[in-house]
Amino acid sequence: MLYLCRPTRILLLLFLALNLSSTACNEKKRVAEASRDLAATITRSLPAPPKALSPTSSLEERRVYLDASLSMKGFVNTTKHTKFDELLDAIGDAMPGCQLFKYGQRGTEQLENDARLVQRVDFGLELHRPDFYNLSYNPDDRLIDTLAKENKSVLSVLISDGVYSEPRGATSPPVVRAIQSWMERGRVLGIFVFTSSFSGPFYSEHNRAFLPSIPVPARPFYAFVFSPTERDFRDLQERLQRRFPDMRSILFSDSSVSCIPVLNERMKGMYSIQKPPDASYYWQMFDLGLFAQGNTVPVQYNIKCLLSQEYPASDFKLDVITEYYRWESGQFKKTESGPPTGFLIKADSDKEKPDEGDKDSAASTSPVPQPPDHKNSESEKDVRKKAGSSPGINLVVTFSKDPSSNYGFYHIRLAASPKSLRQGIQDLSTRDDSVRENANKTFRFYELINALTDIHFKKRLMDKVYPPLFLTVTNR
Repeated sequence: MLYLCRPTRILLLLFLALNLSSTACNEKKRVAEASRDLAATITRSLPAPPKALSPTSSLEERRVYLDASLSMKGFVNTTKHTKFDELLDAIGDAMPGCQLFKYGQRGTEQLENDARLVQRVDFGLELHRPDFYNLSYNPDDRLIDTLAKENKSVLSVLISDGVYSEPRGATSPPVVRAIQSWMERGRVLGIFVFTSSFSGPFYSEHNRAFLPSIPVPARPFYAFVFSPTERDFRDLQERLQRRFPDMRSILFSDSSVSCIPVLNERMKGMYSIQKPPDASYYWQMFDLGLFAQGNTVPVQYNIKCLLSQEYPASDFKLDVITEYYRWESGQFKKTESGPPTGFLIKADSDKEKPDEGDKDSAASTSPVPQPPDHKNSESEKDVRKKAGSSPGINLVVTFSKDPSSNYGFYHIRLAASPKSLRQGIQDLSTRDDSVRENANKTFRFYELINALTDIHFKKRLMDKVYPPLFLTVTNR
């Protein structure tokens, strides 16, 4: 029998301990590398964010389309100019070299040739005469469809009262589908909101009939801006804002909303981290120190958001989907049964602030994120000026040890959708424009903007608002 002296036994034990520690350390490094590889692979497989149009050196054309239907007659006054009259005088200076078109049609039967919907006119006194507005119908959807199909860089402004007919049995006005075609090509839609005195025949979309002449001190009208880029929209906005300081703006652009998760790099158990700009995803790995206080532990992630004040949505719904992978035979394998028992995930508004004393679970503050491609739209100063306070998300992830695997890999998918619109949009809208008291509002304007917001978010923002979040946990 071999006997070892005490010093020799101690050295042997130390050697074994160091060997085991080295083995565990090497495995942890392999797991971290495999985690990053898996995160990159999953990220590449996700739907790619839609591409915006590249800014061109200059616009090829500038156009103004003036709704000349009878319902616009009350906005003009030949002797005492209204705010509407003032815009007609200013728009030509704000859009140098622009072409002006009178648009609409007589009667309601669809014209075979869309070119007959518009007529080239000049800026002049006739625009301020009520008899200029003598058309019975303005099929905006056909005009916008034509704009969407063009392959030229054209800045177009459509001046209208913003009332759109909704065919019986239709789920949305045709104009919404037409604007969707415009948005899907990566172009920008902006809406300038004005109010003007009004005195003239008043068309009620609710009753589908003209009402007696109604004097209104402040009736809304709109300039719908179809711009190839946000830069061109901003240039026009700046020019008009100087002349009309009370002008309000609504903007649908690819830089309207941007969010990032804030990873706490100093909490207990933090082993490794990867995030932009070094990666196209967010990833964090924990060692056994995460479970120092028990087999379940909550970790809080604060998701910071930048929401433009000009974007119609004021709040968002958030759905969370979690996919789980176990470390088996030197690689991660996805489990159909999902995360281990005890795993929970909850998303709350950041109005419910975390306990200041919980240093380990609360994420630290972070600078407000910049929207995608902000170099192609606005300066950082302008972005921050237009950015409003947005309700971020507190994501509380409660991890539970998985006894069947040394390591677990979580893919947390965040899917958002608009929850509510800004109050100012609701204030502009009415569902009954046959009531005299509602003459200072626009028929179903809220519904129109809500439909456009839903389409824009789904088509342009949903796949880029929340970047992928991946988490690796050491179970044993």
